[in-house]
Amino acid sequence: MAICCIGEVLDFFFDKYIRKKSHRLSFSFGLEDYHTARVIIALATIIGLVNAAASYVFATNQIGAFYERAEYTEFYEAELTIEEDSLPVFCIAEVSHTTNAWEDRGYSRYTVFNLLLPYGRTQFTDCEYDPDSKRNSINLGEYGVSCELRLNKVADSQSYKRLENEILSANGEVVASINGDSYHFEECSHAKNIKRKNLIRFNSAIEAQALGFRVCQDCDHW
Repeated sequence: MAICCIGEVLDFFFDKYIRKKSHRLSFSFGLEDYHTARVIIALATIIGLVNAAASYVFATNQIGAFYERAEYTEFYEAELTIEEDSLPVFCIAEVSHTTNAWEDRGYSRYTVFNLLLPYGRTQFTDCEYDPDSKRNSINLGEYGVSCELRLNKVADSQSYKRLENEILSANGEVVASINGDSYHFEECSHAKNIKRKNLIRFNSAIEAQALGFRVCQDCDHW
């Protein structure tokens, strides 16, 4: 049906424009040339329609996918490297994707707006992310701790369960209350008042700062 419609349109276009103009401009456009052009244009049109249908059916929010949607906001599993020699911290990143076909040959932009971190912590950011770069820096916490972020697959229900159970350290000497905003060294008197069920540990002060904790006033001079 679609091929017949395309053929009718091409027949109309050929009779109304090509033949008349070829006589005026004194060049020959024969029937064989017309049939060749008709086949090429029909195939190009069909390929375009198939591609448009496939992009609609198979559209996805996965970064770098062949049929990636032009505009969307999605949550991704991510790895956050806080210190160079430390293990990556699992987190979930809220990312916005926008495109502009008229800028920079089809410019595509990814922006990280929000980071869901272990211990129920959240960091609001406005950081551009380049999926082709090996290093994507992001500054976190009140002290602007420089970290590296790497996005992985789209987050699902298992991703949130993993984040809920994520533990940064089992025996670190830097501690905090999961309900508080300050971190302490174990020797601090305030640290000893934290209930065991609320006690969380970090491998370093930098790690606590990246999650949005600030140093206790009594620990600040240590």
